[in-house]
Amino acid sequence: MKRDELLSLIYENMSATKRLMHSRMHALVGNCTISRSQMELLFTLRHLHKSRPTSKQLAAHMHMTPGAVSQLLDGLAEQGLVIRTADPADRRAQTLQVSETGLAAIRDIEKRRHELMHQVMQQLTTEELQVLLRVQEKLTEQLAQIDKTTK
Repeated sequence: MKRDELLSLIYENMSATKRLMHSRMHALVGNCTISRSQMELLFTLRHLHKSRPTSKQLAAHMHMTPGAVSQLLDGLAEQGLVIRTADPADRRAQTLQVSETGLAAIRDIEKRRHELMHQVMQQLTTEELQVLLRVQEKLTEQLAQIDKTTK
């Protein structure tokens, strides 16, 4: 098989895997009633927790409009998953953080995701897992390098 054909099949499989993972989202969130976009925002906010970002900074980081982020945050704040606090440096802005309830929801989602992936990966041999890990590390490294050069 030619390299172009292999790449095409890999892209198709990656897309299929992503679609199947998204279709399992309802099972991953459990009793938490959030959308996939809200879940992504919640996980991103947890990742950025040390900087206590504003919604404008979060929007820039996620490549979204501030209005879209605000809408997602409204739903998360209503459920007590996110805390908005007045920014001491600028009273017009609010800093954001994941609440204890939000952190518990994230832990639950991660646990479900881990269980699902464990079930999927159970079918792979140790050698296949080692190859998969090396490939993921290379892909991550390359994407990080591209990300650095395009900023």
